[in-house]
Amino acid sequence: MTQDRKDGPIAKLREHALSAEVWENRHESGASHNVTFSRAYRDSEGKWQSTTSFGERDLLPLQHLAGRAHDAIRERKIELRQGVRPKENRTRSRGRDHDR
Repeated sequence: MTQDRKDGPIAKLREHALSAEVWENRHESGASHNVTFSRAYRDSEGKWQSTTSFGERDLLPLQHLAGRAHDAIRERKIELRQGVRPKENRTRSRGRDHDR
């Protein structure tokens, strides 16, 4: 049986306008991890919005962000094997931060 997620992702990663959130789902047999990706942009009124659609210029930064998400999951699996409690919402940014 899957336990409910706590408050949010175990890690939040940024790469310029791109974001990744790493989620952990605990099961009787251990834990599994999923990642959601998004891109921030300003709409015609200047308000920050989010999309899961990526342009060709986003692909290489997205690839780098996926690698960082993979590293975060690998680190978390090591912590789980060692019995370490998760660090609350790790946030790691690269590039310019965006106000949302």
